[in-house]
Amino acid sequence: MTWRAFFEGIGELSEWAFGLLEILGSGFNGIGAFNVFWILVIAALNIYWIGQMIGQAKRGEK
Repeated sequence: MTWRAFFEGIGELSEWAFGLLEILGSGFNGIGAFNVFWILVIAALNIYWIGQMIGQAKRGEK
């Protein structure tokens, strides 16, 4: 294996990886799949947190 083949392999791998990121980034009507994932995670954590605060209020805790 030559150095040229090694670096061309790295370049092809990088081109493939960035192409995949481009596809994931332009998913649902311009909102990427990663963005949708994080929106759902943050919304779920906020709902959990609000539920915990409501529970504390019902128990009379401060």
